[in-house]
Amino acid sequence: MAEAVYVGLTLWALGTPYGYMSVPRASLPRWPLRVLLARWAIRRPRVAWRDAAVVAPVGTVVAVTFLSGRWAG
Repeated sequence: MAEAVYVGLTLWALGTPYGYMSVPRASLPRWPLRVLLARWAIRRPRVAWRDAAVVAPVGTVVAVTFLSGRWAG
């Protein structure tokens, strides 16, 4: 329960304009959410396809933004 509260507070903090300075460090505690999603996806293949349908475009946008240099203010 405590870890869920910590992850929730981290997500809330990243939703505010002041949390963008340490996004990689703050995203590290969210690995349990990915593990839970992976366990759920093993049982239900539709979840894996939906996850891939969301993660692939978002990952592409993040990669293009990073590689083009627009991430550095």
